[in-house]
Amino acid sequence: MIRMCCRVLVLAACLLVAGATAAENRFSRPGYYIAVSGAYGIADIDASPLGQFQGLYTAPFASSGSGGLNLRVGKRFESWLAFEIEYEWMDRFSINQAGGGEAASFRPNVLTMNGKFVLPIPRIQPYLLAGIGLVNYDFNSIPLQNVLAFGSNYTGFAVRAGGGLDAYITDHIVVFFEGTYLLNTDQPTIPGANSTNRIKVVNQLNYASMAVGLAYRF
Repeated sequence: MIRMCCRVLVLAACLLVAGATAAENRFSRPGYYIAVSGAYGIADIDASPLGQFQGLYTAPFASSGSGGLNLRVGKRFESWLAFEIEYEWMDRFSINQAGGGEAASFRPNVLTMNGKFVLPIPRIQPYLLAGIGLVNYDFNSIPLQNVLAFGSNYTGFAVRAGGGLDAYITDHIVVFFEGTYLLNTDQPTIPGANSTNRIKVVNQLNYASMAVGLAYRF
């Protein structure tokens, strides 16, 4: 009887291990995927140089968040490693001056190549993400007293880093939650008093992106 119980326990353990391995192989399999998500951007903007435009803007400055979307296509090469191309659009970050009133707006479009490092456990898979690419953005002042101080389109390098969680509903449908920080290395400038001099108008235009979306694994 003892031997029989031991055999049953060993068999049950083997079935559990085999089942876990099969599940891991299903959810961690190599292959392509596409994903779409809604996002909310939390501004990390240092607009203190705007204070130099006396009579137009009044420091200190505070920034509001922005809604957005991101799309991505990628491939999982190993159970723990994937690469993806991500495009993210943010509608509008507002930079507000002391006493109320908008001073400027920031509207970024970001394209990055990301590496995704996954913990390959069944069903719920946390991951870290890091990427590099380009940011193209509009930065415009708000007309005050019929004066437009500046406004232009800029392009710079972008770095993205963060993490998230993939939750498998089926073998193919995944719900994911993600938080990343987007570093924009570009600093907008405008022409100064002479053609060789340019004036920096913002120290940094960064933001954190909180995303919730759906992915389809082929």
